[in-house]
Amino acid sequence: MSKEAKSGELEKEFSPPFHRGVGSMLPLTDGGMYLTTSLDASDPDEGVALLVARVDAEGNADVGFGVSGIASAQIYMDSTLSVPMGVMQGSDGKITAAVVMNRTIGLARFTPKGDIDSTFGNSGTITHVLDRLPPRPSGVPPREVFDACGGARSDAISDGEPRAVGAMHGGIVPAPGGGMYFVRDNGFGGPGWSYLVRFNALGLLDRSFDDDGVVYVQHPDGSQTVALAVSSVVNIEEGSKVVVAGWVGGINDHKAFVARFDKNGQLDTAFGEGGFAVVKPSRDTSSMLFGAVHVTRDGRIFASGQTEEGVRRVGILVGLDTTGKPLLSFNQGEPVLFDLLDTDMKNDFRTNVAVQADGKIVVVGQVVNSEARTGSALVARYLPDGSLDSSFATPQGWITINPFGRTDNWVFTSELAPDGKIVLAGGSFDSTAGWVVRLSS
Repeated sequence: MSKEAKSGELEKEFSPPFHRGVGSMLPLTDGGMYLTTSLDASDPDEGVALLVARVDAEGNADVGFGVSGIASAQIYMDSTLSVPMGVMQGSDGKITAAVVMNRTIGLARFTPKGDIDSTFGNSGTITHVLDRLPPRPSGVPPREVFDACGGARSDAISDGEPRAVGAMHGGIVPAPGGGMYFVRDNGFGGPGWSYLVRFNALGLLDRSFDDDGVVYVQHPDGSQTVALAVSSVVNIEEGSKVVVAGWVGGINDHKAFVARFDKNGQLDTAFGEGGFAVVKPSRDTSSMLFGAVHVTRDGRIFASGQTEEGVRRVGILVGLDTTGKPLLSFNQGEPVLFDLLDTDMKNDFRTNVAVQADGKIVVVGQVVNSEARTGSALVARYLPDGSLDSSFATPQGWITINPFGRTDNWVFTSELAPDGKIVLAGGSFDSTAGWVVRLSS
């Protein structure tokens, strides 16, 4: 499509070199990108395969990277399954990518040419295992439970300085000293908290972060708390605070939350109420969650996700000020609801939220009709006041996307490219086919 495409129009769609669903991406300044996926193992002792591809702006594999544009590593996860969850580039050009399964986090590092970096971890990979812990006993401080249960453990790691780029749903973002934050949820019916982990520049658990590198994210009232997204502030080396978002409460009556921690891993009690800003659904019969969160340079927070009432599901977008209170300049402090589709269509903004240089807010999610087994990517753009941007996908302000005409798509990841273009990627319900699309800004 022409470079003169209007804002919100499809510029490019292509299949990744590995012809599988794309789990995470890293757009590059030259218009190209890194894309990741993982391959299941037939036996846990084999290790899962983490694949990283590098493509140019047209989607062509960079044959100077790895083998025909694809680098790979075997990571031993004590499982035959894994989910790709983040890719980053260090100042030395080396690429670090992650996979997860339950409480296991695997990392691999590659040179700029796609060779495994043997100086990293155990000959190029490292696995962190967060021990399976029981629910925290009422009234017992989290540190005591952590110590009693053995805490978290990780394998040894050698030198290297990974630096995360971009916020991923449940993935990795930059931390002080060249390290990274990682958030893992326990899901419905699990322990009452989620894990917020910080690794240092060497990939080890950062012991300056709450003594062990692992913090339990749990609402002060002890309610079930599931963290689904993490985002740090921009000025990482100036004592940044890390923000997480997700849901708190019961399976059928949960509320959305954003919580903030300081650089030492302590809950920032000056934020929201006791460290948590909780957003309640408009009706008692509804449930709400955040799946993505973004912090601007001036400390404002935008979180997106979904709210449900019965079988109805709609997208939400919320703005908070630096103290965790509703951002009055954004929709007068009220959540924005995206409820513009047919009642048979469930939609959400769980995949990503990002703020452009001009202050406009891009949200990405999914539209699904479960009975018809159809799924489309959903992208919308809002003005700083919370109204839909009619100049995007004119005149709606939003667009649904079905790459290659398929109707069974799922969007796994999305990023704003350095040039402002909107890039999203995913796969298919019924096949291993993957796709990448780029929208004009």
